[in-house]
Amino acid sequence: MRVSQDGAKTLSGIRRQKAPIFTIGRYGIVTLSQARERAKNILAEHQLGIVRKLVPAFGETLHEYLARREHEVRESTQQADGYLFKRVDRLKDRRLDEITPTDIEQVIDAIPSPSTKRSIYIRLSGLFSYAVRRGHIERSPVVAVQIPATRSPGPASLPMTSYVRCSPRCAYVGSMATITGQSSNC
Repeated sequence: MRVSQDGAKTLSGIRRQKAPIFTIGRYGIVTLSQARERAKNILAEHQLGIVRKLVPAFGETLHEYLARREHEVRESTQQADGYLFKRVDRLKDRRLDEITPTDIEQVIDAIPSPSTKRSIYIRLSGLFSYAVRRGHIERSPVVAVQIPATRSPGPASLPMTSYVRCSPRCAYVGSMATITGQSSNC
């Protein structure tokens, strides 16, 4: 247990090579038995030569992804990327493997415009596909998210087959009534 100057107690373990001290968690949040179990597992993995791959943060991967796209897409697309990816700033510091489909849905649901929702979905899908190809994560969380509709459903209108049986004048009056929301008296 390590105690900082401000009195915060941190449970730690000691390894002999490279990173000699590793943090397990804060005392009070992690119990002593949980800390012992975690330290035992970390030391066993180290002894067996199991190396856990570090998963980068969303912000790091986003920076890589945008740098790669810089020479592949038009300038207007790059500008749109900058505008759209500002909407996902809350994910910037999170590791890619910590981001869930619910997090993606919350980002998308916070956007009012249907076309912008769809655009950010497409951009996030591309970014997480890139992360999967690079081996940062096993599976994209965007796969489990439903694609947003292109636009919101508008007011109901009569199908064109309704106008076939009536005269041309009546069809015109009927279509105007549909547009204005008034009833037609043909």
